[in-house]
Amino acid sequence: MVPPWFKVRSFATVKLIMLLALLVLHFLAREQTGKTMPRSGGEFYRYSNGYPVSYQVSLGLVAGKGLCRLTWPAGSGDAGHPDGVEPCPEAKPLVEFLNFQRPRVSREEFQAFLNAPLAGTAPVDSWEFTRILDIYLTAFVWKVFGISWTVYYIVASLASTLSCFLVFLVARRLSGSYWAGLLAALLFFASPFENHFAIRSVRDISPLWFATGAFAFFICAVDNFRSRKWNYLSFLVLGLLAMIGRGWRLDVLLLVPFLFVALIVFLAFKRHGWKHILAGATLFLLGCWSADRFVRSLWPSEEYSSGTVYHMAYYGDSSRCNLMGLENSFQINRDDFQTWQDVNRFDERRTGDLLVIGTKEYAAACREIYVCVMKYHLFQYVSLWPKFYIQALGAFPESDCLQGESLSMLRQSRLAWTLPFYDWGLDYLTTWLPYLHLLGIATLFLTSRDKIRGAFLVLFSLYYSVIWLAVLPEQKHLGQLLLPLTVTGGLGLWGLARFARFMLFGFHGPNVSFTGLRSLRVACGVGLAALICWVAACALTYRYSLRHRDNYVNEIRALAARGVEAPETIKDARVFSAYFEPNRPLRPTGFLLAIQTSANPGYLTCRHMHFPAKPLPSRLSITRHKLLPDKVQYFAVSCFAGRRDQRPYAYTVTLNAGCRIIWSKKFDLSSWERLPFSMLFHDGEKCAGSPEVGRFPSGNLSFDPFLGQSTITNLSSEMGYDIPSQSLSVLGLPWDENFVYPGLLPARVVASFEAPGPRRLRPPTNLDELNELGLPLSNLGPEDGATLTSEARGLNLKVLPGQSGNAATYSPIIPSEDGVYLFQMRYRRLAGELSLHVDGSRKKELLQRTFLTVQGDGLVQSVEVKLKAGESFQLRLANQAPPGYWASEFLIQEMRAYREKYPLWESIRRP
Repeated sequence: MVPPWFKVRSFATVKLIMLLALLVLHFLAREQTGKTMPRSGGEFYRYSNGYPVSYQVSLGLVAGKGLCRLTWPAGSGDAGHPDGVEPCPEAKPLVEFLNFQRPRVSREEFQAFLNAPLAGTAPVDSWEFTRILDIYLTAFVWKVFGISWTVYYIVASLASTLSCFLVFLVARRLSGSYWAGLLAALLFFASPFENHFAIRSVRDISPLWFATGAFAFFICAVDNFRSRKWNYLSFLVLGLLAMIGRGWRLDVLLLVPFLFVALIVFLAFKRHGWKHILAGATLFLLGCWSADRFVRSLWPSEEYSSGTVYHMAYYGDSSRCNLMGLENSFQINRDDFQTWQDVNRFDERRTGDLLVIGTKEYAAACREIYVCVMKYHLFQYVSLWPKFYIQALGAFPESDCLQGESLSMLRQSRLAWTLPFYDWGLDYLTTWLPYLHLLGIATLFLTSRDKIRGAFLVLFSLYYSVIWLAVLPEQKHLGQLLLPLTVTGGLGLWGLARFARFMLFGFHGPNVSFTGLRSLRVACGVGLAALICWVAACALTYRYSLRHRDNYVNEIRALAARGVEAPETIKDARVFSAYFEPNRPLRPTGFLLAIQTSANPGYLTCRHMHFPAKPLPSRLSITRHKLLPDKVQYFAVSCFAGRRDQRPYAYTVTLNAGCRIIWSKKFDLSSWERLPFSMLFHDGEKCAGSPEVGRFPSGNLSFDPFLGQSTITNLSSEMGYDIPSQSLSVLGLPWDENFVYPGLLPARVVASFEAPGPRRLRPPTNLDELNELGLPLSNLGPEDGATLTSEARGLNLKVLPGQSGNAATYSPIIPSEDGVYLFQMRYRRLAGELSLHVDGSRKKELLQRTFLTVQGDGLVQSVEVKLKAGESFQLRLANQAPPGYWASEFLIQEMRAYREKYPLWESIRRP
């Protein structure tokens, strides 16, 4: 007979082994991600935002040079050496290391770099002070264990594993059950988001780890000792844990007020006297202050204001509008440079000074414009918050993604032998996590041993979702929400298992107490009260946001009434465009368009194209505005070009077929002291905040060919840098859209004999010339090694084997006026490759751009070229077959000439 004590100890040992096995598996899973995913490069590191560049500062610390950034010899610049200059041989290992192209840098390689004659240092950027402990800890790890990403990932995996253990402790403490804790730890282990971000960006996942540590201490240790001194010490430690994470990311600061209130309420519910509560609150704040002083002591004398969070909160309005499907009424882009411009333009009327990011003055200006935005949108964000919260619980689900992570990349990052477990169970649990969260809340109030602290963990999910929505609602900030999700999810699974056992075998053990049912009733009452408060808040904020939108619209109408008609901006019935050169004096300008819509109008698309001008790259910003059917609507837009942004700027509005622009008005915005605007309205509307736009269908995240898919943009607005401006017209539209809108079509020109000598290229002057099919093919002559034969369908051009280069030449032509011309050749390719180009009479090569398109069963070769009046040129057809290639053959069907109305932007910019 087995003694009872042996059974007890054996079962406890089994449970301990199970927990240790899960923690070891958690560590191995994160380590596996660290081994495999960096090889995928930019796809995996899509959210790192250049954070590895900050580790140049860590390398400076490792080198013993203090808090400074190492600079690469040979002018290679930052880690990516964007200027294209290759680093010297000694610096190349470090550049490749920071670009994840190699796993480690040996001590010999690092020393060789430090001994290089041009190796130097540069001051630290002030924004890097927000991750100062991340930089120092990384430097310490690399100093002790060597400069290696593998070591860095091992440390991150250990931190993640410790968080998993703390999740177990929290769930076990709240439920009193080992199994609830194990299930919560299992859900944390299975989280795709935490698995990837633990390797992708420690800085972004660190708020989750620090929140887990702080809550674990609050729930498992605070005021749980018999000794008053130890309880006082626990208050101090809680403050330290709540604040120390600010050395990695400022997001952790939101823990401080929440835990401060939670501590006071918890102590009050335990019926402590006011002296004990006051001592607890004071010691907590002392701990926070001490941790803050420690972090600040690592900074240089220059201070980076934490108030710059308003900078992110302001441009976060772009993410909020995209996520909630609202019109981006203020042209806000998720763009630091554009935000800096908006802040300085808004502030310059009062101070005239240039504000610098990171200063207190800049933070104050950011806060002011952020408040302006939130007043306008207040009703919508309050009314849509429940929808946001539900979406946030599921990490804004998209097709082929789990918690925002690609399913294909998840399979690559996982241990091969664990894939069946994910496929058969763990991924399903992750998908059901929002429902398990709600079930866990009910379980918590029915069975928890510590309902007060458990309730605060649940409230933290609501509190965090409000802050998340108000600042920057993007998937990479999901982290801290995973703590209440996984803990309550584990409780939900445990409660579900207990209910199943009761249904199948009867309930053995302590029954659900009346106290638990009373707590559930209290929770339901609190929920009902919160619902009433939410409805009341919606009613109050509706009138408030409605008044703010009406004020904007009325002021715009008043300014437009003093404006002037601008018919020159209407390029087509469906196209409006204005172009601004920075070298010309430009006053802030606004436009008001009247638009007649059709029965199915779709969207108005608004493009702000900033063409490149050193040192700034090109940038394209797109906003979309939903049109109402069969109605006259008005679209107002502000254009602030020049000043600190010396890039040429094209602003364009396009409409769908059936809609038309009635008129355009231009008005002065020199006295405008509000935000930039881009809003659609109509007579008699009642809209509180921005009108609804909608969202892309799942999986389709871009309508524009120049902007790649992104999880932080959607139908409301898109933005991208380094747009290929060589493919854009002066209107900022893709060049081929000149043939979509009748008003943009290039004008036909003919080559006529007006005098002996070359043909003249000019507009047609009579009906016969207008009806000509194109340039006469009879003026096309073959070159050596080529033959031209006339056929019913055109000219047959044959090129002998091995003959590359010019195969045929059109007789000389002289343009009658300066301009940008377009020549098109329609042909069929029977064998080989053919190109069309223009040769001028001068030795200087003509600026030209070629395009190849498919049309029916043939090809159309287009070449756009800038020509001067009176200077002759020739069209040449060149065989592109390489030497030794067999014979080439083409059927030339038609050649046409046009004078561009809206040529490529590069054509008008270059001499």
